Amino acid sequence: MQDFLEQVCGHITSPKAREAVRRELAGHIDDLTERLEGEGLGREEAQRRAVLSMGDPEQLGKELQRRHCPRFDALTPFLALLMCAAGAAVLWCAPEWARLLAVRFGGYALTGAAVLFLLRRADYTLLLRHPAALYLAACALPLLGLLSGRRVGGRIWVDLGFISFNPAWPMTVLFLLSVTAACARLKGKGLPGLLAAGVLCACALFTLVLLPQMAAAVILWGGFLAVLLPLAVGGHFGPQKRLLGLTASIGGLLPLAALLPGLVHAYRRGAGDPAQGGYLFALVRRTLSGAAAWGNTLVWPGEEMPPIPGGFNDFMLTLVIGRFGWIAGVLCAAVIAVFLVRMFRLSFRIRPAFGRALARGAAVLFALRFVSGLLLNLGVFPFGYAVLFFSYGGSLMICDLALLGVFLSAWRGSALIAEEGGFTGTLLYRAARWARGMLSKEGES
Repeated sequence: MQDFLEQVCGHITSPKAREAVRRELAGHIDDLTERLEGEGLGREEAQRRAVLSMGDPEQLGKELQRRHCPRFDALTPFLALLMCAAGAAVLWCAPEWARLLAVRFGGYALTGAAVLFLLRRADYTLLLRHPAALYLAACALPLLGLLSGRRVGGRIWVDLGFISFNPAWPMTVLFLLSVTAACARLKGKGLPGLLAAGVLCACALFTLVLLPQMAAAVILWGGFLAVLLPLAVGGHFGPQKRLLGLTASIGGLLPLAALLPGLVHAYRRGAGDPAQGGYLFALVRRTLSGAAAWGNTLVWPGEEMPPIPGGFNDFMLTLVIGRFGWIAGVLCAAVIAVFLVRMFRLSFRIRPAFGRALARGAAVLFALRFVSGLLLNLGVFPFGYAVLFFSYGGSLMICDLALLGVFLSAWRGSALIAEEGGFTGTLLYRAARWARGMLSKEGES
């Protein structure tokens, strides 16, 4: 049997998949051996026939390598980095004083790309070991901001030496990862497990609202709902699927009901009061109303600030439409839309429940970020987040690329990690089932 296992596993390049296949294959052979021994054969003869019934080791090993080798997706990170390059190019085309921003933007993009590719090759299941640490780290970020004593626009900022950043988006990413990992560890805990996950979600949303970061809270709410609701309906927490699904649905609507008045108030304040956000809103609409289909309708004088304060951060897409035309803006939005469609397609093809939930939450988080940024840059809603991978901002870009790296790690590891109970549905399982059927026919004859 050991020779057979060596021949099969010799074709599998991934150490993790190789050990899993070895254990599973040995288990199937032992099951067949015990069955044959029960029919009166000796131990050695029973094991020999069980090994022979598994088929050609060369063919089986090659097929298992094809099915369980690591999967790498090149299109998704390419689209993300393409948008980073486009953002740097737009900054380089800006007035001379903004070219320093282009250099810094490139540095952020390179740092984020390095983090992406490191996390892409890492084992994302390590998150299962430290959900509490990730959650506490997210909660500690605003405390660091309070200690530094810095506020920008009424919001807390964190100062760590020469590094300064808004903690809202790093907290959002950490909360999503930690709550998803906690849900994976609460498998089979029934209604108490679902309620415990709901409490973690509520505390995370409450923390973001206190900062105040209403946009981040709404986006994180969508990510939590994308993680919890399918797990509850799918029987992850327990067999009472209807009860758990109804509980998750009602619990998911409660935070939205709590956040909705704040959203309405923000919209009225931003649209109607020039002193509290309406000024930027009016500038965005004026820029868009004067934009042409193609070409420069927004002249950038060499020594003046951009026509929209903070335009290189939150209103990058608005400036692109005004500077290069609507066609350029639509092309940028289309690239991001293709990126999101690709993420959703991959998330539905990930097999392990934890990886699938994590990928689904990340995809929804990015999608809501894109929608909020689009509404902000089109002058529809007075607050939101910068456009994905395209706007200037170090913490946003690095966190976005890091979350994408975790997503790609889940996709890569999907072929290496089986659900509990083994590689059910794979060639290995079907080969063992076929071998049992052949032995049953031989026994009957």
